[in-house]
Amino acid sequence: MRRQCRLFRRPLSSGGGLGVALSVTGFAYGSRRAIGEGAGSLQTLARYAPPVFGAMLVLVGALVLTDADKLLEAALIDIMPDWRVDLHDRLLI
Repeated sequence: MRRQCRLFRRPLSSGGGLGVALSVTGFAYGSRRAIGEGAGSLQTLARYAPPVFGAMLVLVGALVLTDADKLLEAALIDIMPDWRVDLHDRLLI
């Protein structure tokens, strides 16, 4: 059974912006580690970060264009605990 948000009568969002969240999380983890290890690691991060973020952007764009993001969202909602879905509904209303 597919759960829906009571306020808008549409599939419940899992927080939206999965690609953005992954990008920010990856950057935060990478920058913290690089700063701790010194300038050499920061230079390595600066070399590899743009292609990684670009690939993630292309992936998220492809998911949106093919509507596969909605399938992923529905799958995540199905495995999400009921208390999390109820909390989401209470915060939106």
